[in-house]
This record gives sequence, C-alpha cells and structure tokens, in this order.
Amino acid sequence: MTLRLLPLLVLVALVPSAGAQMLPSGVWTGTLTDADGDTHAVETDIQRCADGFKMALDVGGRTAEVPEDAPATWERGRLRFTTSRLRLPGTFLPRAMTCDLASGDDGVLSGTCAIGSDRVRLRLSPPSDGTFGCD
Repeated sequence: MTLRLLPLLVLVALVPSAGAQMLPSGVWTGTLTDADGDTHAVETDIQRCADGFKMALDVGGRTAEVPEDAPATWERGRLRFTTSRLRLPGTFLPRAMTCDLASGDDGVLSGTCAIGSDRVRLRLSPPSDGTFGCD
C-alpha cells in the first residue's frame, strides 16, 4: 500500500500550489460588479517591490491607490488590500474599498470587496506581459 501512495505523494509535492505562485507585476484588467449589478471596466497596476506591493486601481477613469503604509499582501494565493478613497461611477462620495481576492487555477484573481456597507465583486485577469519586479 505504501508503494502505491509514493507516486501520488511525489506528484503532489511537484505541483506548485496557488500560495507558492508569484503574482506578476503589470496592468491587470477585469470587471467590478457593483451592488446594483452594474459592471464597470477595471485596470489595476500591480507592482511587486521589495517592500511590498504598489497598486493603483482605475474604475471608470477614477483612480484609487493602495497606501504605501498599508501595502497589499499576497499569501497562500490570496491578494488582500484596501484602497484610498474610490468614487465609483454614479456615486457622490468616495470611500475606501477593502478586497480579498483568490487566485484561480488560470491565474485570474476574483473575490469580494467592501465599500462601506456595500459588497461588490472584482475579477482581474493577469497581464500577458507580466514581470516579477518593481519599476
């Protein structure tokens, strides 16, 4: 029985987990679905630097950044961050947005973000020409 499990254990050890994957730097594109079900195009510039991640999120021409004193984190295939004040199209007041995104097998990040008491869905596809450093 032990001999039959050995090849399986070797295979599991060789396959990288989502947590071990690197998060490429570059412009990620996707969509944000707001609490009303409206979908907005999103571009997120993610730069992996020695001291953490630099991020700028653009939704409908409005940009919010992840503050340098509270950088995004990447751990076990999850990207977590809070942006500075973001004003979504059709809203009057800018608010911070806190996100928890999980990486799928295809490298797409998706999950839920909180903007005040509203919950929105964010989905980001990796850049085709991503790098693994900070400009």
